[in-house]
Amino acid sequence: KLRLLEVLKILQRYSDENHTLTVEEIQKKLSLAGMYAERKAIYDDLYALEEGGYDLLRTKGRGGGVRLLSRTYETAELKLLLDAVASSRFIPEDKSLRLMEKISSEASVYEGVSLKRHFYMGNKQKSLNEKVLYAVDTINEALNSQKMIEFLYSDRDLQKRLFYRHGGKIYAVSPWELTVFDNNYYLIAYDAAAGQLRHYRVDKMKNITITDLPRDGAETMEHLDLTIYTRRLFGMF
Repeated sequence: KLRLLEVLKILQRYSDENHTLTVEEIQKKLSLAGMYAERKAIYDDLYALEEGGYDLLRTKGRGGGVRLLSRTYETAELKLLLDAVASSRFIPEDKSLRLMEKISSEASVYEGVSLKRHFYMGNKQKSLNEKVLYAVDTINEALNSQKMIEFLYSDRDLQKRLFYRHGGKIYAVSPWELTVFDNNYYLIAYDAAAGQLRHYRVDKMKNITITDLPRDGAETMEHLDLTIYTRRLFGMF
């Protein structure tokens, strides 16, 4: 069973539409992983992968072998993901590099060469605050559980000093949507005290906690066209 998984990994890394692996090459790579297999066993593994839905192309004759054609992402899709991660200002630089390495690993070693893109990571003033990503996770958890959240809302004065709005008042709102505008995350939430929707920039939200209270504002959201709302909201900027 472990050998079957290793054969799949070998096909994913060392074969694609333009590169074929022979059974002998698969045997060598298996031995490097500490596994020995006869030719028949490898052929059995290849048949098992085909029965499992993997698209394998077999070629006979000189230079013949097997190629794995079915992949989760096409090369063009991987390039699109790499560009999106590299240009996103709200993803810290070190996190961007780790994500880009993971995305590139989805391709074969040969396709990976074409994925080596050269970006000036600082040209978008990428955020150094990884806490934004954890804040987004917390908000998503509240959205999934349909609970209210509490947080402090921060800002900076003319001297760039951090302070909390309304003297450190705790905001209690019902989250409904997360959206991205101008490379910043925004939360659209219902404020029961004000009786209306509000928006908050996630990087300014501090000490976010999920309460045990169910969120409200369902009636307001039911009659809301979110596309029109966000267009009007961000159109102000």
